Formats: sequence, structure tokens, C-alpha cells
Amino acid sequence: EYLTSQAIEALNWSITVILAYCVALVLVLIVIGAILFPLIGLCHMIFCIMGAVACSEGKPYRTPFAIRLMK
Repeated sequence: EYLTSQAIEALNWSITVILAYCVALVLVLIVIGAILFPLIGLCHMIFCIMGAVACSEGKPYRTPFAIRLMK
């Protein structure tokens, strides 16, 4: 139960990040995307570290801003 819920949360976050990178790729044409790429990468790294720390302590972790496609 716990492992499954955390795996689904990680999958939802990964899908969200992929969609954000796709939007940033389109926005590169108007320069905003070039700024978004490092910001998306930084947020991804921070939220993954926060999730890993929470899971290592046995606490459930819900990533902020994640699109909940999988239930």
C-alpha cells in the first residue's frame, strides 16, 4: 500500500515534469523557455530529494504542483 502510493506519486511527478519540459521547449521560441529549463530542473531535483528523505523516514510524500493523472 505505502510503496504503491509513493510509486504512483513519483510517476505523477515525472509526467508533470515531462509536460513542463515540453511547454518550455515550445516557449524557447520566445526566449522564456530558456529561462524555464533550469528552473524546472532545479524544482525537479529539490522535490525528488524531499521525497527521498520523507520516504526514508517512512512518511508519505505528496509532491506540490504535480498533476494527479494516476490514482
